[in-house]
Amino acid sequence: MVLLVANRTERSCGGSLITSRFVLTAAHCIPEYYIPLKVRLGEYNVRHPGRDCTPSGCIDRAYELNVIRRLVHPIYYYNPGKYIFDIGLLLMERQVFFSDYVRPICLLVNGQHTYIPSYNVTGWGKTESGGYPNELQTATVFHVDNWRCSRKFKRLDHPSELCAYNEDSDTCDGDSGGPLSAEIPFEGRNRTFQFGIVSVGSELCNAATVYSSVMYHMGWIVDTINANLTP
Repeated sequence: MVLLVANRTERSCGGSLITSRFVLTAAHCIPEYYIPLKVRLGEYNVRHPGRDCTPSGCIDRAYELNVIRRLVHPIYYYNPGKYIFDIGLLLMERQVFFSDYVRPICLLVNGQHTYIPSYNVTGWGKTESGGYPNELQTATVFHVDNWRCSRKFKRLDHPSELCAYNEDSDTCDGDSGGPLSAEIPFEGRNRTFQFGIVSVGSELCNAATVYSSVMYHMGWIVDTINANLTP
């Protein structure tokens, strides 16, 4: 989980580290007028960042890297109250070195997955108290079939999207761009994979959230990364 920091101090959205140079997020989170745009890695508490200490000194767990390229899906667009193909990639200024606090999430590049009844969603978005938390929050949300989501919540009408909901805890303002993930068996062990990107929810944060489907967009993700790799 990464935090996008816009205009030097404003925390705008979430995202996920998927390679040592690229972050996956929602397209609506990375408009060109966010200058500069940075990626903060290793973050947990935005007010009191943790530190790693050794006899030779201490270093911050969380640190920021500049974004040098924003890559938005070519047919991303906005309808009133709705984003379509809401997915984007950020190329960071240099390679990230993985650690206990900074590591990429898995993507099912060439595979298929069976039905997943529940997911985890994380972010620093608004809570039920109406404020924005300092610490990273997590919630369990439950899969909602596309037809049911469209019929009951009138929120989903495209196969590039997923729908999930929990009446007790769900996404809210500030959670956009963050990962929808689940732990599944893979090559003999359980691993956490990303299946969605927080796109849009209700204004009152009490209805289903629509997520951009990572599996649907996997071809675009792979092709875009390969086309923008720099030495």
